[in-house]
Amino acid sequence: MSQCCHCRRPRRPAPPDRAKALSENQIAALWRLDVGLTEKTFWKLLYESAARADEVLCLNVDDLYPQDKRGRITAKGGATEWIHWQSGTAQLLPRLIARRTCGPLFLTDRKAPAGTPTLDVCEETGRARLSYRRAEEIFEETTRLLANPLAVVLDLVTKGA
Repeated sequence: MSQCCHCRRPRRPAPPDRAKALSENQIAALWRLDVGLTEKTFWKLLYESAARADEVLCLNVDDLYPQDKRGRITAKGGATEWIHWQSGTAQLLPRLIARRTCGPLFLTDRKAPAGTPTLDVCEETGRARLSYRRAEEIFEETTRLLANPLAVVLDLVTKGA
């Protein structure tokens, strides 16, 4: 066991990661879902690049080199690194970017609230950068039935229908 640097007491090890990768069938079902362009592009980019979600959410339009199928990210610890994607992402990105030349790549559906940091607002659309929390909520909502096909039945039972 390693020691905590401040109090010299043994630090407990991190709990094991019990998250399981999606099966091939679940991935295929994910691509068939009727979702918005932002979500579809975000998920495809994560899948094809194997990059961390928080790094991908920090991408700006001007960090992308679509002709090379790559983008510049700031990795954990502050290092500049490159992510690479395949044809699925390459086909979606031009539609997502449209005519934008700068600003956050992944945007919310709404205008940015007052007080949103300037770097997290698209100058052209006024929309805010998609947050990790919101991206997770959307994914969980949208894919709940893929992970648990009985979720509809459980909803009906809990709502008393």
